[in-house]
Amino acid sequence: MKKTLTLVMLFTMATVSSLFAQEKKIKVIDYLPTVGVRGLDMALGTDRYTIDSLVFTDFPDLDMEECFALLRDCCEKGRLTGIDMRCCNFVREIPANAFTPAVINGKPRKTDSQGERNPTRTNLRYITLPANIEKIGDYAFACTNLEAITIPYLTKEIGNGAFDGCDYLRDVEFIGNKVKSDDAGYAFSGLADGAVLHVAEGLADSYRGKEYWSAFGSIKEDDGLFNVMDITLDGSRTLEEMMEGQNLSVDSMKLSGPMTEDDMTYMRISIRQGRLKCLDLSDCTIETKHGIYGSRLEYLKLPKRMTKIPNGMLSRARVHNLTLPESYEEIGMRVFESYNWFADSTLVIPEGCRKLDYQAFMFCSSIKIMVLPSTLEVLEPSSLGFSLWREWEGLSMDIYVNRMYPPTSTQTCEDYVNDPEIDPASENGPFSCDDTDKDGNGCQTRNMRLFVPVGAKKNYETAEHWDHFRTIIETPMLTGTPDGIVETVTSVKPAASAADGIYTVDGRLVTRDMAAKGSLRGLYIVREGGQTRKVTF
Repeated sequence: MKKTLTLVMLFTMATVSSLFAQEKKIKVIDYLPTVGVRGLDMALGTDRYTIDSLVFTDFPDLDMEECFALLRDCCEKGRLTGIDMRCCNFVREIPANAFTPAVINGKPRKTDSQGERNPTRTNLRYITLPANIEKIGDYAFACTNLEAITIPYLTKEIGNGAFDGCDYLRDVEFIGNKVKSDDAGYAFSGLADGAVLHVAEGLADSYRGKEYWSAFGSIKEDDGLFNVMDITLDGSRTLEEMMEGQNLSVDSMKLSGPMTEDDMTYMRISIRQGRLKCLDLSDCTIETKHGIYGSRLEYLKLPKRMTKIPNGMLSRARVHNLTLPESYEEIGMRVFESYNWFADSTLVIPEGCRKLDYQAFMFCSSIKIMVLPSTLEVLEPSSLGFSLWREWEGLSMDIYVNRMYPPTSTQTCEDYVNDPEIDPASENGPFSCDDTDKDGNGCQTRNMRLFVPVGAKKNYETAEHWDHFRTIIETPMLTGTPDGIVETVTSVKPAASAADGIYTVDGRLVTRDMAAKGSLRGLYIVREGGQTRKVTF
């Protein structure tokens, strides 16, 4: 009896010890005490080597190699096997060799609880990538113990050998309805036998039978990898209620009807933490004070039933394909603040727009070609302050103004009474340039070229703020009148002597071969059959 009791106690103790041994430690990081690698180092704390899973719930900027080196260190020296980075909204790249083992050759070493560990493999088994990731660097996850990976919609580039030697990687998912380039297939080699590539419906044949994707035993279509929703808001239910918990798994959405502040907040969560990257708001009206600031999208169509783009709508956003309808009379305060992507670095503000509000394009230095319409009447302070004090080297940029006389420059902001932080008195015109600097290096316009209609040059040379431009060029391709109101194409009157072909906006013939347009990038004038139109390629 005593022997039996002893055996029972030993069995019970062994079971309890086993349960304790299986207990996993999950660490949640809500914020970083300070920016960058130092902040991550502090947040990980002294217990970093006892963490099994790490979850980021805020939007820390970990976009530097040193941060990933710290995470790899926790995998190699500690117990970290899982990382959830879906909320790391500002991380756009997993750097090269991010989780590749620091030790290339070496003997297995003993650990207290896990037996032998192979230093030539990083024991990272699961990772949820940020929804906004655009690039995975060369060998980023090579020789890790990854078992599954989901590649987000915006990922354009998967580096060479990114998943090379991932012996346990059995499932790879591609989110979205676009086919990855064949070169991306070289990122996968040495995978587990029978590894499966999962793609959206209708895409499997684009991968099957190709040597690039031969690392996979099979290609399977999954209808859950590209989800589309069409929702009409009528005020009876909120967007959250209508999405029924699917906000993190929808990829493309068309919204109609009035959007409230709560609806906009919920949609931002769908973009930042979920998979929503294609958004059509063309039939919406937005009744909010805040937009989709800080968001990353593949495609966005703004509302066409409104006359003003709401303040801050696209602040710090990045949209690869943006449709700006012709209905807008006003671009609100800080709409494009720090916006850092325009297709081909070109923005054509459609005819019909009459006003640019305070700091509408503040810190928006990604534009290289900008076209202002003939209808533009008012420029508030720093509305075209593309760099302000941040870039004293100035911007190399061409601005086309389809007006015989410059728009009126105000020293006040219409919304100033509602925002006490705004101090228009500290601003210096639409370009934020002091008259004392116009002949020196303190004005951002010094490296810009200004294009105006024929006969308008003198009007700009003698106008306050516009006289800061060192180069002003007259071009017959600008008429000074709205000869067509469209979203991205503005019709212009042809020059009398112009032959059919493709011209620069200042009137120089580029080519008469229309097929050559595929190799062009930027704003051009196309003349065909006696008709002339302004086109962005």
